[in-house]
Amino acid sequence: MLPSGWNFCPSSTAIEAYRYLSEEQILQIAYVSGRKVYDYPCPESMFTEFLRAGSQGRYVERVLKPYARQRGWSRRPYAWPW
Repeated sequence: MLPSGWNFCPSSTAIEAYRYLSEEQILQIAYVSGRKVYDYPCPESMFTEFLRAGSQGRYVERVLKPYARQRGWSRRPYAWPW
């Protein structure tokens, strides 16, 4: 069972779970590898695209990470909260 707001990502081999913080416009992604969580800046329209993507992992690599880097985002992983 996941903490409140978290959703499993069964269609991805790289992403274990995710949650969207709408007020902050942050997409939190828990990766299978290394059991780390990353926060990405993500407007609601991109979150909708993430949900509809054929591969959420590819969407993160090809769209979300470049978008985040353009906004000065830097990787700061932290351990899964569960």
